Amino acid sequence: MKSHGYPADNGYVSISHPHAARLTRDTKNKMIAGVCAGLGRTYNINVTLLRVLFVASLVLPGAQVLLYAVLWAVIPRG
Repeated sequence: MKSHGYPADNGYVSISHPHAARLTRDTKNKMIAGVCAGLGRTYNINVTLLRVLFVASLVLPGAQVLLYAVLWAVIPRG
């Protein structure tokens, strides 16, 4: 039996939903490749906030640009 977000008999809640949004790059609202726009649309997060956080994270050590490039390559166009 599918629970579709309702508590299951085992005490866990299923997060699968038949109409769940699929993660794709938003090529209509893109600035570079649509990665932030796609993440914002899929997870209902303000796209401007995501973009500002990404740019601000560039001053920190890490592989932010590499992560963005990987997401660009992996996430399909929407």
